[in-house]
Amino acid sequence: KITNDATASVSGTVYQICVALERSFMLEEGQNLWIERFGDVTISGQAQLEIKLYSDALTDSHHNFWNTLKNWLLPSFDHTQYVDLILFTTQSFGPSSKLQEWNDSAANHRLDLLKSIKQESEERLLKIQKTSKDAKIPQSLLNQRFVLNDSRLQQLQEIIPKISISSKSPEITKLCKKILDIHGKLILQAKKTDFLEGLLGYLM
Repeated sequence: KITNDATASVSGTVYQICVALERSFMLEEGQNLWIERFGDVTISGQAQLEIKLYSDALTDSHHNFWNTLKNWLLPSFDHTQYVDLILFTTQSFGPSSKLQEWNDSAANHRLDLLKSIKQESEERLLKIQKTSKDAKIPQSLLNQRFVLNDSRLQQLQEIIPKISISSKSPEITKLCKKILDIHGKLILQAKKTDFLEGLLGYLM
């Protein structure tokens, strides 16, 4: 691996543009789509999407999930502007992840899930600290403490019902094929690539 290889971050940006393109076809009259203005992809008055291109599993303490929650709780983010807050990720849930229950759970159960995950993280840290005095607090736990701080409880309870996790979302090649299959039916086969790249280039 070359030290200044930025392929991964660039791929994430391209994926974000592909998701924005797909969502552009879903816009209703009068809606606007923003890229990197209020978050990764924003549909005015409707949804805020955080787009994540990851290959590892979405575990209970994964920074992807908790960092996203943290961002949605920051003072600079106005959740009242949105009906839906969507974590759009290529990750699959970890086999023992409590987050698998998220989309099908009521708001109070979602809050209990978050508290349970944090409690397990705190217990793991205590076990490590008993054997190592220099043990550092994991960033994931710091994010969990931020999210579940009593001072943010009311705000957290307001955003929890809006949050959904779109896991196992198609990766770049599959997403582009999906866009062409649905929206490029009338384009000549030889021109489909030009059609797709033209739209992506326009958004960029």
